[in-house]
Parts: sequence; structure tokens; C-alpha cells
Amino acid sequence: MAKKTKKKVVKKKTDDKKEDKPKRIGKTLSLRVDVDVPFYCEANGIEVPVGKTEYNEIRNELRTIIRNDIKRYRFVLRQAASILAFAATVTQHIEFKDDDIRVYATSEEMKETLRTLFGRDGAACFYSLREWVIERLGGWRTEHWDHMRNELQTNWFAKDPQFGASRGWLILNCARIPALFHNAPINFLPCSVKVDDGGHHISLSVRPRERFGLRIASTDKSQWFLWNRILNNDGYRMGTCKLCINRKHQWKFLVTYTCEETKSVLNPKRTLEVAFTDDPKKFIQFAMRSGHKTLIDDLRNKHLDATAAIRILDKFKAQQRYLEEERDACRYGRGGYNKAYKAVNKRRAKYTEGRERVCANWNHTWSKRIITIAQQWDCGNIEVFNMPSHSVKKKNLEKHGAAAAIEECAMQEEIRSNLFGREWAWFDFAQKVKYKARDAGCKVKFIENVDIDHILDIGASVS
Repeated sequence: MAKKTKKKVVKKKTDDKKEDKPKRIGKTLSLRVDVDVPFYCEANGIEVPVGKTEYNEIRNELRTIIRNDIKRYRFVLRQAASILAFAATVTQHIEFKDDDIRVYATSEEMKETLRTLFGRDGAACFYSLREWVIERLGGWRTEHWDHMRNELQTNWFAKDPQFGASRGWLILNCARIPALFHNAPINFLPCSVKVDDGGHHISLSVRPRERFGLRIASTDKSQWFLWNRILNNDGYRMGTCKLCINRKHQWKFLVTYTCEETKSVLNPKRTLEVAFTDDPKKFIQFAMRSGHKTLIDDLRNKHLDATAAIRILDKFKAQQRYLEEERDACRYGRGGYNKAYKAVNKRRAKYTEGRERVCANWNHTWSKRIITIAQQWDCGNIEVFNMPSHSVKKKNLEKHGAAAAIEECAMQEEIRSNLFGREWAWFDFAQKVKYKARDAGCKVKFIENVDIDHILDIGASVS
């Protein structure tokens, strides 16, 4: 019998490649809106106007009620974090579920400790943190527990920016205290938020059958433009809503929203070269490389100036030097020493915060400019040459304990480089460049100890 031969099917190779289409991604942003004191309250379906002068007492009472609700929410949240930390020291069996946080007791001693901690017996072999929180909050909505659970879980596993370890691990090793929720806001679902009067009034509900209204204060044009687009669903979709009071007793309403944007695919063969120089007027210079040839003519005038940042830092430094002289003039034994010393230290702390704010703002501006230039010139790679203090190698803090974490933090502060003799947070600059490049689809590489003359040479070959 003749053998059957199978015909080989040869697939034709096509040279036509599919074009890379821009991807649609969702980006979550936030909008902070200033709100005024409450102007009405609905209790059991009855609306009480508070806009006239004779209702000032009711307005103050409403303000006190809302402020007490925020304080109560923060207090219960701190208590839940403390219970979670204490339960983690007794037992390591803690389970984070979609709607609950459960602590399991593996022995009788642990069960007695958890019974004292929660104030009651648990169901079966575990104790529910959800039931404990709802019991403390009273007649509040269950949606507040969902946001509280999410905030507890996020902060427990999130890495601390100073030490680099998880915050839950740092709390257990006494390197951090559970004071992460002193300024925590109250979260609301978008379906429970009502907007009236063309977006000028916001109505919120903390307890069932009770609703209070807030009037939006002055906003700039960009904020009002985004707020209208969020309300009209014009390419934007509302996420979570938060109400908080900051340390200056100002009311803030924070809205997270999602907008769709097009993300273009950058050319992986092109590289944007970023070099640090010794000239403050041309502190950061750029060059573009495609393959092995450097393209310079188009980026010859692209540079970032650092003279404005240096001028502001010198101003803060002069004020700090003056305050240090005043602090040294306060001698022991003189009447009112403690009061004068504390007053000078308080003023000095404000200038320190101002200097740190200047560093953060300029790092944001420079990193955003670098990513913008990379997108304009279709560069899929970014190489940063000779950036100061980027070679800080962090240890594994979980193996060396909390003392090593504190020592690592002190070492990082010591070797932090300067900006022409002024202190500067270059580690923060590197982190901002990384996450912005990741969002833009670029790859970042930091290179040290490189002779950049061939990069910034104007007479290089141009293709």
C-alpha cells in the first residue's frame, strides 16, 4: 500500500508589519477644591437653610457636628491601626479580605489576649476588625468601613519613603508610631454625593437620613474647568470623594477622577542624553542619540537653568543664619528663655519647610521638562550622566532591624550632595524622573563618572 504523504502547508511571510496603534489607558488624578462652612442640613428629610444671619447659631452647630464626625473617624482609624499592630505582635495570622480584616488565634493565650483587645469573644477561631469598627462608629454607613479597610491595608504594606521598609514592619519594630492617620479624610462614594446649583453646592451624607451641604469657595479657572468636565462626564469619570480639615482648620474636598488619554509608542532606538554641568545657567543640557551617532544641532539651545533655585535657597539660608544667631543669644538662666527659644525654633522650622518645598517644586519642574523633551523628540530611552548622590545603596532593612534603618537614613542625609554649595534632595529628583518616565513609556538609566565632553561637543557628527 502506498504511504499517504501529508502536504506541508507553507505560510507566506509578509513583510508588511502592523503599525503600532496608540493605546488607551486610564489615568487617575485628583482635584482639590476649597469648600466653605455648611449652609444647610437635612435631618429626616427636612431641609434647614442656614444662609441668613439669624441662623448663625445653627451654622456653628453644624460646623461643630461635622468637625466632631471627622475627629471620630480619625480616632477610630488610629485605634484600628493600633489594634492591628498589637495583634501582629501576638500572632502573625492576619488575613486581609475584600470586606474584612481577620485576626486568628492559634492558642488559648492568644485568644485571651485578643478577647481583652477586642472587648468580646470572636466568632469561631478569628476576630473580625470590621465588626469592631462598625460598633465604634455607631449608625454610620458601611461604606466608611470599606474606605477605612482599604486605607489600613494600603498603609500597612506601603513602603516608607524615608527608611525604605514597609510601614507595618517599622511599626512592629518601634521605628515608626501609628500616627499616619492624624489628617485622614472621610471618604464618600460618588453615588452618595449630590451636586446642585451648577456645581456650586455639594451635599454629603455621613449618617442615614442626615445630609449636610457645603458651598464651593473660590476656585481658579483650571480647577473650575476640570470640575465642570467631571460633572458633565466629558471624558472624565468621578472616583472617590474625600472631605477633610487640614492643620490650618481649612475645609478641603478632594475628588479623584479618571481620564482616558492616548499613549504613543516611543522609538526605542532613540536615546535622550541628559548631562549635568558646572554652569548654573546651563545646569542640565541635552543631546539626542540615534544608534551610534549623536544629534546635537536641534537640542543645542535646550538646557535647564538653576539660577532661580539658587537665589531662593540663598534667601532661605540667610534667614536661617539670622535665626540661628538669635537662638544662640538665648542663654540659660535668663528669664523667658524657654519661650524665646521655642519661638525662634518655630520660625526656623518654617524656613526649613520652605527650603524643602523649593527643592520638591524644582525637582518636579525639571523632571517634567526632561520627560516632555523625550516625548517631543520621540526618545524611548533616557540616560542621565553624572547626577550627584544617585549611587546611594540601600541595605536590606528587614534583615538588619530598626537601628540599621535609622543609621541608613542618617547616612543618606550625610552623603546627599549639594547644588553649588546648597543642600539639595537629588534622591527625590531621581524618583520623580523614574515614575514620570514609567508613565510616559520611557526607560531611564543613570550613568556615573562619564566624560561628557563628547556628548556636549558642538562639533560632533550629525546624521
